[in-house]
Amino acid sequence: MAIKNSSIANGIDTTQYKALYDASCKQLLADRQILSRILTGCVPEYKDLSAQDIEELYIEIVPRITGIDKEDSTVEEGKVVFDILFKASFPDTGRTGQLIIDVEAQNAFKPPYPLESRMMYYLGRLLSRQHDTEFKNDEYGKLKKVYSIWICTNVTGKFRNMINIYPIADKHIEGHAKWNQKDYELMTGIMNGIDTRQPAAGHGLLRMLGILLSDQISAENKKAILTREFGIRMSEQLNKEMTHMCNLSEGVFAHGIKQGIEEGVEKTSCQHIRNLMETCKISVSEAMNNLKIPKDDQPKYRKWIEDEMKEN
Repeated sequence: MAIKNSSIANGIDTTQYKALYDASCKQLLADRQILSRILTGCVPEYKDLSAQDIEELYIEIVPRITGIDKEDSTVEEGKVVFDILFKASFPDTGRTGQLIIDVEAQNAFKPPYPLESRMMYYLGRLLSRQHDTEFKNDEYGKLKKVYSIWICTNVTGKFRNMINIYPIADKHIEGHAKWNQKDYELMTGIMNGIDTRQPAAGHGLLRMLGILLSDQISAENKKAILTREFGIRMSEQLNKEMTHMCNLSEGVFAHGIKQGIEEGVEKTSCQHIRNLMETCKISVSEAMNNLKIPKDDQPKYRKWIEDEMKEN
């Protein structure tokens, strides 16, 4: 598979390609047209509005979503860097002010921690960081409602093509007293499971994101589908970023194949060394010399085999 953009193809490994690819995904998601469709597709306050109205009337007015200060750092709690952070005005719901919205692109769907817990932690930080900016002292009534919206790719099984919302809700244990909902419903998390290999059918958010972030569809086909089905205008910037991401996905794929071949060869060589050691009752050094393993590679194979023997 040819890698079209030689300026990004030379001298970087698979890990670097993935880092660039992740950054490119965030740039695409940060486009105002894409954000407006995310809001109408999964945020209840915007469900009855058109994407165009949200883009033009409610998302903060900047040429591109550069976002408000995306870093939250405290001495006690450390630093959190949000992917895409911006404000959007409330639609006509009887509530004034703005929402603070965080959009997170999550390509590693099964990290060594629960994603839902991380989402809740981010929501807490989005509230606490408002002290001294949105309110002072005990003016808690000035807190802005926050959303953390997670766009998860590489999902499997039941998590494909799903949207789960995690609001704050009251539950009556005794009595029937009701507090003002807008005063306690201040944070909501939303998880989106995007199938990028087989995008969802229909014309909803899951299909749009599945097409946009797919590594199976060419840039030209993506542009055609997104324009035809979702009315997305291909600006010069969006066009450029979509092509860039598709080029990077080819780089990840090509480097992944190369890495897989190299790992396969190394694994096979280790197995040959072990077999020769056991069959001929010889040392690891003798087995590697008999198999003509290059001297420079022998320390690597010796360590792998010794580690395997310890585990067994």
